[in-house]
Amino acid sequence: MVSGLFIGILFGGLLQSGQFCFVSGFRNILYQRNTRFLTALLIAVTIQSVGFFALESAGLLHIPEGNLPITATLAGGLLFGAGMVLAGFPRKGEPAGAIWGFGGKNSNDMSDYYDPDGTLRNPEEIFALWKTQGIEPTDQVAFYCGTGWRASVSWFMTQLAGWENSRIYDGGWNAWQMDPTLPVLNNIQSQKPAALNDYGEIIKKPGQSCKS
Repeated sequence: MVSGLFIGILFGGLLQSGQFCFVSGFRNILYQRNTRFLTALLIAVTIQSVGFFALESAGLLHIPEGNLPITATLAGGLLFGAGMVLAGFPRKGEPAGAIWGFGGKNSNDMSDYYDPDGTLRNPEEIFALWKTQGIEPTDQVAFYCGTGWRASVSWFMTQLAGWENSRIYDGGWNAWQMDPTLPVLNNIQSQKPAALNDYGEIIKKPGQSCKS
């Protein structure tokens, strides 16, 4: 029991420090067709299985046989799920000084940046929207989101237009909120600014905005 608790704490710390998130991993498989998480998970399960049976063969571990302990399994799953939720975003808000740009109808798309036919909007339309927020082509700007794929759309537009001072903050909010020394704005804007574009109204299905 004690050794299992120790190993669990150590394993949880490794997951947290490596930002290994099951929620975002399965979301990336579903919406982005990105299987890197699944590959890493299968490798981890394989190493675990080989390790367990190797330890048992060496007489260092005994794997009990019999019925699955339902109560312990349910309790462990509940604790694991609660821990993942609590560890994921200990702080709510956004980086201090951030400007709520444009995105889509929800966190799974970037429909504000696309025309109804699924092609990218004219970048000048987006830049005109940014101008109303005080963002100019000569400014030092850094785009961020949760995992980077949404921020890359707006950054890509600036590259098409030759903006020299635009970057992507690849760590996003997840990395920012994990550092207690970084300033956070807690009074988050509650409503997204109007994008003057009806693509998000026409195409309702989430995750279909990022078209190559």
